[in-house]
Amino acid sequence: MSAVFGSLAVWLIYSLTSGLLYAAMPVNEVSGRRLRVLARFSAAMASAYIAFCAPFWFSSNKGHPATFHIAYALWLAMMLVRYAEKPSAGCLAWFAFFYGLGVVEYATLIIFAPLAGIVIVLILWRREMLSLRSISPVFIAPLAALSFYFAVAWVFHGTQGYHIRGYDSFFQIVWFMWRDQLYLIGQSVLQSGWLIVAITIIMPWLTVLATARQSFNQDPEWGYILLHVLMSAVVVGILFGADFSPWAIMGHGHIPIMPYVLAGSLFGYLISYWGLLMGWQDAAGGQKSGSAELFRRVGKDLVVAAAMAVVGIAIPRNAKEADARQARIVGAAAEAVLDSMDGRKWLVTDGIMDVQLLIAAHDKRADVRLIDASSVGNDYYRRYLSGFFPEPRWRNLLELGAVYFLQEWLSEGSNVAEEVAIIAPPDLWVRAGYTPVPNKLVFVATTNAASVCANDIFVRHKEFWPGFQAAMKEKLALKGVFSAFREHMLRHSSLVANNLGVLLEDNGALYQAFECYEKARELYPSNVSALLNQAAMIDRGFATEQAEKLRSQIADLISSQRSDANVWALAQKYGYVRMPEAFVQMGWIWAFSGQTGLAVSEIKKALALASASDRGEVKRALAGIYFAGEETLESENVYRELLMEDPDNRAALLGMSRVAARIGRLEEAEQFLQRAEKNGASKNIVRLERAALLIAKGELAGAREMLWEVVTERPDLIRGWGLLSWVLGRLGDGDGLEKCIKRLMSSAGGEENYVLWLAKGHLCAVQNDLKGARLNFEKALTFAPENPYLLELILRLNVHELDAAKARQNVKRLLRADPDNSYGNYIMGSLQLYDGEYDLAEASYRRSLRQTRFPDAINDLAWLLQKQNRIEEAEALARECVSMAEANSRAWDTLAVILTKKGELAEAEKAFQNGIAHFQGNYTIYLHMAELYAQMNQPDRALELIGFLKSKHVVLPSDDENRLAALRRDLEAKLIAHGQADPKR
Repeated sequence: MSAVFGSLAVWLIYSLTSGLLYAAMPVNEVSGRRLRVLARFSAAMASAYIAFCAPFWFSSNKGHPATFHIAYALWLAMMLVRYAEKPSAGCLAWFAFFYGLGVVEYATLIIFAPLAGIVIVLILWRREMLSLRSISPVFIAPLAALSFYFAVAWVFHGTQGYHIRGYDSFFQIVWFMWRDQLYLIGQSVLQSGWLIVAITIIMPWLTVLATARQSFNQDPEWGYILLHVLMSAVVVGILFGADFSPWAIMGHGHIPIMPYVLAGSLFGYLISYWGLLMGWQDAAGGQKSGSAELFRRVGKDLVVAAAMAVVGIAIPRNAKEADARQARIVGAAAEAVLDSMDGRKWLVTDGIMDVQLLIAAHDKRADVRLIDASSVGNDYYRRYLSGFFPEPRWRNLLELGAVYFLQEWLSEGSNVAEEVAIIAPPDLWVRAGYTPVPNKLVFVATTNAASVCANDIFVRHKEFWPGFQAAMKEKLALKGVFSAFREHMLRHSSLVANNLGVLLEDNGALYQAFECYEKARELYPSNVSALLNQAAMIDRGFATEQAEKLRSQIADLISSQRSDANVWALAQKYGYVRMPEAFVQMGWIWAFSGQTGLAVSEIKKALALASASDRGEVKRALAGIYFAGEETLESENVYRELLMEDPDNRAALLGMSRVAARIGRLEEAEQFLQRAEKNGASKNIVRLERAALLIAKGELAGAREMLWEVVTERPDLIRGWGLLSWVLGRLGDGDGLEKCIKRLMSSAGGEENYVLWLAKGHLCAVQNDLKGARLNFEKALTFAPENPYLLELILRLNVHELDAAKARQNVKRLLRADPDNSYGNYIMGSLQLYDGEYDLAEASYRRSLRQTRFPDAINDLAWLLQKQNRIEEAEALARECVSMAEANSRAWDTLAVILTKKGELAEAEKAFQNGIAHFQGNYTIYLHMAELYAQMNQPDRALELIGFLKSKHVVLPSDDENRLAALRRDLEAKLIAHGQADPKR
C-alpha cells in the first residue's frame, strides 16, 4: 500500500504542478500550446524529483504511513484548486470536512491550516464573495470531522494499549491525542535542523507561491536571476543529499517527506522559469532581452537536458539508499536468531530488530516472546511486560529497571534455562548464576560448563558461520541505511564466536578454541578480544604457524595505545578476554556492583591461569572480595592460606584483623594488628584499623582522638576522613565537624570531594538543619552516585520532610543500588500502600522484612493484611510488633483494629488504651476507638471521642474524615431515635 499511495502522490504532484504553472504563465493565442508543453514537462520533472528523492522512495518501498499522509495532503490541495476554479459552498464544506478529518491523522496539516485559510479568504475576496455566510463552512464542517478524535478514543478505550498507557478515563485519551500532536509539531519546529529547512525550502516556496505569476510575466533582472540560480543550487543539492538536506540534518530516524514535496514543486517552478527565460519565451513570441540572446538560441534544449540530467543522475545515486532489497539482511538475521533459539519461548534482546523478529516468528507460527532489555526503564513498556509477569514481586522489580528484574527472574524463575535465550550481552546469564553457552547468535544457559560437548557445539557453529557470513556480506548491504545494521550483526556474531572460544578453551578443546578466535576476527577484523585471546594462548605454549604474525599484531595494538582498553568494555563489545589480569579486573567490577558471587567466579578463573609469582596477589584480591561481600568465613580461609604460605604477609595480617573484628573477636583482631605493625605495616594504616576496632567496641571518643592523629599525618587517607566525620556526627560534635571541614578544604586545595560534603551534611544534622543536611548529602552523592549509605540517608530525610515526590525518585535509586535494602523496600511498600497497590506493597514489605524485622515494617504489613481481611496473619504480625516495641502507639492501634474485626471487643479496648497511653500523634486511633464503642453500643463514649478530635482541630486523611462524619451522623441519629439527645443539637 505504501507504493500505491506513493504512486498516487506522484500523479497528484504532476496534476497540481502542471495546472498551477500553466495558470501563472503569460499565455496567449500563439504561446498557449508551447507553454502547456513547458508546464507539463516541468510538472513531470517535479514528480520525478519527488519520486526519486531518497526519503520518499525509501518510504514507498517500506510499510510506512508517510506516503498515505502525503497523498492525502495533495488530494486536499487538489480540492482547494478546484474550489479556486469554481467556488461553491458545497465544495468548500467538503474541503473543510476532509481537512479536519486529516488533522486527526496527520499533525502536519495543523501547520498548513493557516495557509489554507488565507488562500480561501483570498479566493473569496478576489471574487467579491467574502462574507460571514460564505466562509462559515470553514468553521462548521471541521467540527464534524474533528469529532473523529472521540471515535478513535472510543475504539481505543479499554484495550490493552489503554491500560499500558495508564489512562484513567475516555477524555484523558482525547487530551493526550491533542497534546501529543502539539508536542510532535513543537519538537519538529524547534529542532535546529528545521531552521535550515525553513531557510532553504519553506521560505523560497512561500515566496514563489506568492510571486510566481510576477516572475513569469516581467522582464528579468540580474538580481532576480541570481536569486533563481541560488534556489536551483539548493534544490539540486537537496535531491543529492547535501549536508543541508532535511534527511541529512534529521537523520534516518525521521522521514521528513513534506519538505521534499515542497522542494520538488519548487524544482518544477524553476524549470519553467529557466525555460521561459532561456528559450520558450522566444518561441512563444516574447521580447528578446539583449545580453541573453546567445543563451536563448539553445535555451530550450539546455533546460530540458539539465533537468533530465539532474533527475537521471539522482536515480542511481538515491537507489542505493531506497533499495528495499537491502532489508533482506534484516530478515535473514531475524530468521537466524529464531533458528538459534532452538524452540525456546523467551528471547531477551537489545531492541535493535524486535519488530523483524516478531514478523519472522509470526511467519514461522512460532510462539516467541521478546523482552527488550533496553526498554524496561520505559513506563509503558514496563506495564506491557507486567501483563506477562503479573506477580507482585516481578512487577516491583520491573519498577527498578531491566537489570534488576532480569537478574532475579533468570535466577529464580522456573525452567528459564530451557525456555530463555539472550541476544543481549551474556552477562545477564552470569548475574543469574549460570554459564552462558554460545548458540550461533544467542546465548543459552547451563549450570555445568563441563557438561558442554566441545566437539558437537563447535561443529554446529562451523556449519552455521558460512551461510550467515554470506547473508550479511551481500553486496546490496554494503551501502545505504542498513550498513550499520550489518556491522552490528557481524560484530555480534564475532562476539559469540569469541566467547565460544573461551568456553572451549576452559573445557580443554584448545585447537577448536583457537579456530573460534580466528573466525571471530574473520567475521569482524577489529575484534580486539579475539586477538588478545589468541596471543594469550601462544604465551601459554600453544603452537601455531601464526605465532609471529599475531605477536606483530599485538605490538601494533600496543603502539596504537588500544591495549589499555577497559576489559569490561572489551567484554561488552567484542567478548571475554581469557587472561588473569582481565579476570581480576572483571572480578573487581562485579564486586563494586555488589555481585560478590560473580566476582569470586572471575577471580578463581584468574587464579587458575595465574603464574606462581602472581598467585599471591590474586588470592589477596579474592579474600578482599569475599570480605566486601560479607562472606567472612571464606575471606578468613583465604587469608589463613596466605599466612600459611608467608606468616609475615602484611596484607593478610591486616585482612585477618578486619575479619576478626567483624565477627567480634576483638582481642584477636588487635593481635593481628600488632603482628602486621611488627612486620612493617604502615603506622597510620594500623592506627586506622585500631580506630575501627574502637568503634566496634563503642569507644567513639577514643576512636575520634586516634582518627584525628591519622588524618593529621596522612590527610590523603579518604577512609580516615570518612570514619572521622561519621564518628563526629554520632557524637554530636559540631565543633569537631567544623574543624574537620576546614582541614578538608585546606588539604584538598579548595577542591570539593565526597568526604567534604559528607562532613558538611553531618554538621547540618548535628545543628538540626535537616534540609541543609539533605542538600550536602546530595552534593556528596554526585561523587558516589550509587552509594547505598548516602541514598538511604537522603531517603530518610525525604520522608522526614514529607517530600513524597523526591522519596519516590530516591527509593528507586536506593533499590537499584541495593535491591534488598530493608528501609528502601519499606518506603517503597508505604508509597504503594498509599497508591492502593496492595499486592505490590505486600511484596515490598515482605522483602524488607526478609533482611531486617523492624517494627514499622511489621506493623504496616499487619495493617495492610487486615485491610484485606487476612486477619489471622495480620494478628500474628501485630502481636510480634507490640512485643518488640511496647511503646509503639501505631502498633497497638493496628492490633486493636484487628481484634475489633474478630469481635474480641474487650481485648480491643485494652489495646486501644495501651496505644493512647503511648500516644505519638496518631489521632486516627481515636477514630478507631470511637468505631469500637459504636460497635459496643456505647454511643456516648464514641461521641465523646469524636468531640475530642473536633476540639483538637485535627485534620485526618480525607477517607478518615468521611468515616468520622458518617459515624457521628449515625450515632446522633440513634440517640435521637431513642430520645436520648436533642434533635436540634
